[in-house]
Amino acid sequence: MTAHDPTYLPHNGSASYTGTGKFSAQPSQRLKLNGNFAYNKAYGEKYEHRDNNGISYDFNLDGLLSFETKSYLAGVTGQYSVSERLVFSSSINRFLTNSRKAPGTLFDLYWKQWPGYSEDSTGRYNGTIHEDNYANDIDYSDAAQLIGFRFDDNFKPVFEWREAAYNAVKFNVLGQINKTNQIKTGVEFRKYALDWDSKKFYNLNPYGEKYTANPSSFSAYVQDKMEYSEFIINLGMRLDYRNADVAYNVNPNGPSPVYKRADSKTRMSPRLGISFPISVKSKMHFNYGIYY
Repeated sequence: MTAHDPTYLPHNGSASYTGTGKFSAQPSQRLKLNGNFAYNKAYGEKYEHRDNNGISYDFNLDGLLSFETKSYLAGVTGQYSVSERLVFSSSINRFLTNSRKAPGTLFDLYWKQWPGYSEDSTGRYNGTIHEDNYANDIDYSDAAQLIGFRFDDNFKPVFEWREAAYNAVKFNVLGQINKTNQIKTGVEFRKYALDWDSKKFYNLNPYGEKYTANPSSFSAYVQDKMEYSEFIINLGMRLDYRNADVAYNVNPNGPSPVYKRADSKTRMSPRLGISFPISVKSKMHFNYGIYY
């Protein structure tokens, strides 16, 4: 499926493409398999008459920012019935999304490849991107430039890239122990990959952020559904573990940064639910839980 979003503003259109698919298979009487896939791509341009500093590229629209985003999800789920009382299920999923923003004329180039970029022996920027395109490249005999308009090959010196992905594995068991008790239990593990890179050349000290991280999470739960003639009780417990895989500066006002790894987090979450009839046409429900 495709979608287009033209507007009356210049340099402000967008288009997107979306596709989905799924399959089901039953290799045996006890085994069922399901798969799904989804993909999306969107791209376009963003019009901005003036930015926060009063700069305008109305006379050089190709210098404004363009964008592109992509994402997909793929997964397979399987269910195996050992018997009428015992069922195993598991799934594997992969998700990824990324997006890029950059000047339209330089969209496929990394910011270190932009014309005017250079750095000294220590890796510090000493180029002319900010002067050529944003800050000081002004002809004072031209009134249009004095009020913030940019011309010729000037471009908005902003770059942004971000990507997030994860792989997930899940396993569950459902067992009918007896007439009264139905037990559910399961575990899930996720491993993430995060990548961020942004840069803005508004002056001689361009600012931005660049990092990669690989957080992970693990969760497990167990639940007992107890059914009696007069009421039903759901009693359970959930465990959540999170590892952010990130370091932070514990001395932000000091002469030099001091980094410390963030501690992992573990949480236990009790769950309790009770329901019972109070008349022929109505029931009472009670629920207590801690959620993170």
